[in-house]
Amino acid sequence: MRSLRVVGLLALVGVVAIGCGPKTRGKKARGGGDFSALGAGGGGEGGEGGEGGEAGGGGLGAKASLATTGAASNLQRVTTDPIDEERPMLSPDGGTLLVGLRTWTKKDGFHHPGIVAVSPNGGGGRTMMTPGGIEADRAAWLPDGSSYVYATNGPGAWSLVRAQSKSAGSPYAVVASGDVAPGADYPTVAPDGLVALTIEQNKVLFIATIRLDGSGYQLLQQGNQAAFSPDGKRLAFIRDVNGSTQLFVSARDGGGVAQLTFGKAAVYWPTWSPDGQWIAFATNRGTEYQGDDAQRYQLFVVRPDGSGLMQLTNGTSDCGFPMWGVDGFIYFNANKAGNYDIWRLRPNPDLGGSAI
Repeated sequence: MRSLRVVGLLALVGVVAIGCGPKTRGKKARGGGDFSALGAGGGGEGGEGGEGGEAGGGGLGAKASLATTGAASNLQRVTTDPIDEERPMLSPDGGTLLVGLRTWTKKDGFHHPGIVAVSPNGGGGRTMMTPGGIEADRAAWLPDGSSYVYATNGPGAWSLVRAQSKSAGSPYAVVASGDVAPGADYPTVAPDGLVALTIEQNKVLFIATIRLDGSGYQLLQQGNQAAFSPDGKRLAFIRDVNGSTQLFVSARDGGGVAQLTFGKAAVYWPTWSPDGQWIAFATNRGTEYQGDDAQRYQLFVVRPDGSGLMQLTNGTSDCGFPMWGVDGFIYFNANKAGNYDIWRLRPNPDLGGSAI
């Protein structure tokens, strides 16, 4: 995945973002260090792992491994299709997993040909959910599960839209056009329907909020990849600190900002546990000083006050886009089998002596 991301640049002050187009599509080219201020990660290997298949485009060499640490178990591969997948998003009833598709060619770079629905338990095929002829990615369910929002270039510029239903190929309504929310990306929806999303202004990324009817647009603060807490009162997000992205939390109105991670290692894709007691994310801790092709991102969890840092995955695979579902599993993408499939694992009930 690392080599695939080295196309296109975007600065969040000192953050370089890679993807399809000049926004935040795709994973990030990160820069690195450690979490020395937070202490060591979780214990030894456990669960499923070992040698994988040929690594496709991720610079992994012949084989890749993926395993859980002592803080997680039940590692399972959810999808097996020969196309890169990202941003898994489980429905509120736990029955449907939305997944973004991603392609890349040397000539054209990244493209996001649509969002599909799959079973979170694996098998059963897939259904293309977004209309044809557009690029679409970054789905986020509405709290009642009746529909979802996503980013698309269907209106021209990348915009935030709302599917009019959860049926395959549903038409969409524009929530925030590219004129209102330039570079609209990474939406997250609070229980009351407030949407937070990433926008870009003057090559800097900010978090904004807007109502589903397009009203009440407000620029909150500098940051990216915001995620509402289950009660909708807090936001977890990333922000650049001296050239590395770190994890932060704030109130939903942008007040009370607190930094949770420190050091040089980069952090991406925060996601809350269903009870709001933990935040999972991906980080290149341990490989941050290696070349871009050699860096690996693994999943970690931390409490919203910055304590209790634990590592969930290890190995030579690259992991990203974690999403903590209502079923207790964390869904994520990893290239253990070559391309980036969707996997899931279950954090253990006891993380460092504290129940999830």
